[in-house]
Amino acid sequence: MFKKFLVISVPFILILCGCSKGEISNTLEAVETGVELTESLLSTTDESNTSEDAEEVVVKYVTDGDTISFFRGGSLEVKGRLIGINAPENTSKKELLGDVSTKYLKDLIEGKKITIERDKDSTDKYGRELIHVFYDGQNINQLLVEQGLASVAYVYDDYKYIDLYKESEEIAKNERRGIWSIPNYVDEESNGYDMSVIQ
Repeated sequence: MFKKFLVISVPFILILCGCSKGEISNTLEAVETGVELTESLLSTTDESNTSEDAEEVVVKYVTDGDTISFFRGGSLEVKGRLIGINAPENTSKKELLGDVSTKYLKDLIEGKKITIERDKDSTDKYGRELIHVFYDGQNINQLLVEQGLASVAYVYDDYKYIDLYKESEEIAKNERRGIWSIPNYVDEESNGYDMSVIQ
């Protein structure tokens, strides 16, 4: 069963809490090149309990830490947005740790067969399907949040797994993982990230 965990060292956390821009850059470079995967205490999801409308698809490409493209029916390409979470941007707009969350998701699921579930909101304003993603029994939305690579965001309804995501976010906050290791970086009010805290 798949269980992975992103380790960001205590020295990394301590250095980020009150240091210069140059020091942050040097520290982030060390983290981004030294990400370690190890065992996690995250609970896995029993695939037999997933929704009746769960669907198996193949991931074509990971755009960033919360957006993917996948093939439906072997050839139809569809864009999907992981529902209930928001990772730092890593496309035309670059945000701190966006490259880390993107690489993490790529390493997990790009080119792999995954299971997706849609929720009460079927698409976003860009026409992307809003999905919960599962791989090898693990809820990937939840995993990204608990790793500190995404925050719980854009919650407009009582989504199926939202309580799990919120519980995982509390773990990440308490342990100052990833995005939560940088004071005031996560802007929960705007569902985004404040790059001014490191400028």
